[in-house]
Amino acid sequence: MRNTAVTARGCARVLLHLNSSSSSTLSGRPATGIFKYFSSAFSPSYAAPCITHSARCIHTTSPWRRSADSALTTPKSAVSPSRSAPGQDDFPYPVQRLQLVALRQLYMHFVHHYQLKVPPQGILLDVGYIDTGDPRRNDAGGGAQASAASGDCPTVLVLHGAGGTHREMGGIIQALACDGARVLCPNFPGYGPTPMDEDMAYSHSLIENCNFLLDFLVKLGVMKVDLIVAFSAGGYPAVPLAIKSEYPVGGLALIQLPGHRVGRVMRPFWLKKALIRAMTRKWVRRLLTPINQLVMRNDGWKAIQSIEHTYIMGLTGIGVPFDNYEKVSAELPFSQLPLLLTFSEDDKFIDASIAYDYAEVVGVPRDHLTVYNREGQIVHRGRPVVNDTQYVRGMVFQKGGHFAQTRQPFAAVIEDAVVDIYRHIQRRKEREGIMTVRAEREA
Repeated sequence: MRNTAVTARGCARVLLHLNSSSSSTLSGRPATGIFKYFSSAFSPSYAAPCITHSARCIHTTSPWRRSADSALTTPKSAVSPSRSAPGQDDFPYPVQRLQLVALRQLYMHFVHHYQLKVPPQGILLDVGYIDTGDPRRNDAGGGAQASAASGDCPTVLVLHGAGGTHREMGGIIQALACDGARVLCPNFPGYGPTPMDEDMAYSHSLIENCNFLLDFLVKLGVMKVDLIVAFSAGGYPAVPLAIKSEYPVGGLALIQLPGHRVGRVMRPFWLKKALIRAMTRKWVRRLLTPINQLVMRNDGWKAIQSIEHTYIMGLTGIGVPFDNYEKVSAELPFSQLPLLLTFSEDDKFIDASIAYDYAEVVGVPRDHLTVYNREGQIVHRGRPVVNDTQYVRGMVFQKGGHFAQTRQPFAAVIEDAVVDIYRHIQRRKEREGIMTVRAEREA
């Protein structure tokens, strides 16, 4: 893990002060730091891809076990003002609430440099999130108060995908918590227990999602994370947060990776992009409501009926600057970060060719990937790079679907792999700590 000192004030702005290695500018605007890579996120219609939604049962006897389709419920908070909403109490961990003034510095930067119509004072969000607490203190759900007492507790940030909530990450959350980690899983604005801001200024752009996560972590007093586990579209903010910011991150797990090109669910891209941009107007959303159900069923989102939910998912889908995201992702092999990635060949949202190409981009060639069949048995054993200093591992499911982490036997395979990379990071921290102590003694 990088030994970068990050203050609470500076952490909220780190993505504004990143190393500028590219000389290009986008959209006719001079770009610096992360803006150079993600300046297409400036449009209110831009963000990360629309590829997920499901739930996961942790125990076969759990009362919240359900099929993926039955878990696709429309969040009532999709367009409501940012006010407290009751959490679902059948999840193994309670939903915590955090009042957060987010994106203040980012929006001030937008107003001063790009004259965008965003509130320079930031937006008030009522964030619903999962906090398993420090297992050593038995303070699950301790929230902000637990953060102060859990400074040395290994912390994992778990991110859901577009259209989803913390519930689709339930098995991974519990597996990590049982292994001694404090797990944080915030719900992005407009999804599940986190309402959108009252004026719907939050456009789910990639740079907004990155800064939302930083503001959330700083508000909780979490100044580093040992591992980021991101499902599908959650990988879009996870990658730049891990390698293009000064925020200390110990490793990265991309579960059902999002990809660096437009997936089949967003094609034809020009048409869906035009529709989502038109839907910024309320009257257009009302007009499209009858069509919405047909389109959602056709695209595989059978249980999503709300046009407002569709609109927010669309915002999360049309604005990924794929070329620049690929450039940032290409830096992963040089970052020396422990890396785990998984994907399915039969994913209805991301083409298998895109997934294989992206694995190559991040340093996991095809012959290094371990392939599992429908029964969860290995049909091709890859060559992961796992030693004291490196961890690079890729897994492919022939018939896992998009929500492999919610389906057995793939869920168990993924959970074991996530715990394995987490343990690798802890062992590396211990070795680095021992070496530091020895160096101090010798000095």
